[in-house]
Amino acid sequence: MTRLFMILLMFSFSQISSAFSYTIELTERSLQEKVSAMMPLEKKQYFFTVRLSEPRVELHDESNELSFFTHLDVIAPGGLKGGGQGEIQGSIRYEPATGEFFLQSPKLVDLDIRLIPKTLSPRI
Repeated sequence: MTRLFMILLMFSFSQISSAFSYTIELTERSLQEKVSAMMPLEKKQYFFTVRLSEPRVELHDESNELSFFTHLDVIAPGGLKGGGQGEIQGSIRYEPATGEFFLQSPKLVDLDIRLIPKTLSPRI
């Protein structure tokens, strides 16, 4: 009888503890839709305006990271314009209190700027 009571008690505790933990699964498609809805993203700093558009999201299951490829346009004073493409990679952090996701430790993995030789890209 005591053994049965202990099994039932352990079973009830396991059910309670699982109620407090959960897993959120995100698909590449749902992330793509959310990131696309945020674009174009424009940031002005000093005299330059940087505009990101046309994102493409890619999940990396083996490293639990994601990458997104984006078009990049830069506008400088005097009407100077440049553009290209870039790849940014990082991991996702979920903030349960606000229900928000954040790109954590973003790294610029690749940058291809039109009219600038690929050999000069690492300096930029």
